[in-house]
Amino acid sequence: MRDGLVTVNLTLRFVLELVLLGAVADYGYRLGDGWTSAVYPVIFAGAVAVIWGLVVSPKATWPAPVAVRFAVEVALWAAGAAAIASDGHPAPAAAFFAVAVAGGAANLRGGGRWFGGAERG
Repeated sequence: MRDGLVTVNLTLRFVLELVLLGAVADYGYRLGDGWTSAVYPVIFAGAVAVIWGLVVSPKATWPAPVAVRFAVEVALWAAGAAAIASDGHPAPAAAFFAVAVAGGAANLRGGGRWFGGAERG
């Protein structure tokens, strides 16, 4: 049973990560004008991906305490929710944020053990 829940949570988190990247890229597109509408999406999505990989990922380059990783993760989810809300969709933004944070909290359950990864701090 636990393996099934782990799989569901990891799949949900992966989909939410893709939504996050898409939301900030869309925000960059809407923010830009002319050539910047092609550059901002790459910069915004790239920045989120780099921060995620450096701090939040189970194989993060910069190992940080659980609380720091979770705080950075929540900040990234909030940025994605803000990007969705800025497009006139506050209810889906709130739902996205709530599900993403709940999935992140479930991922940290067990004293900082990442589902599917090794224990870190």
